[in-house]
Amino acid sequence: MSILLNFCSFTLILEPKNVFSSPFSFKGKISRKEFQLSIAFVVLVRILANMFFFYLSLNRTKLSENIIFLFFGLIFAILIWFILAQGAKRCHDLGKSGWNQFNPFFILLLVLEKGKKIENHQNEN
Repeated sequence: MSILLNFCSFTLILEPKNVFSSPFSFKGKISRKEFQLSIAFVVLVRILANMFFFYLSLNRTKLSENIIFLFFGLIFAILIWFILAQGAKRCHDLGKSGWNQFNPFFILLLVLEKGKKIENHQNEN
């Protein structure tokens, strides 16, 4: 079963069985498409969280400031863990160590380069 999404002239076909199967795990490999969707998901969640934060900050009290801070701290920590795990899996797809995602401008390689058809220690996918 596939999901077909049309955005103007851009068509995206998602196969739910493979997309985001274990999003918080650092093991395995993911494709370029799944990594790009991960980045889009993080950006969307951050935009929505910032809009919600702005809405709550209009009528704030001391108690609500602490709750808002804890809530957004938790969301931020979850998003950081998610994108680091997805980045590590994308590095594995390119035959590289997950630590390479911390190199400057390496994100461009993760987003643009096709995965390697090699057998390495991360050959789960």
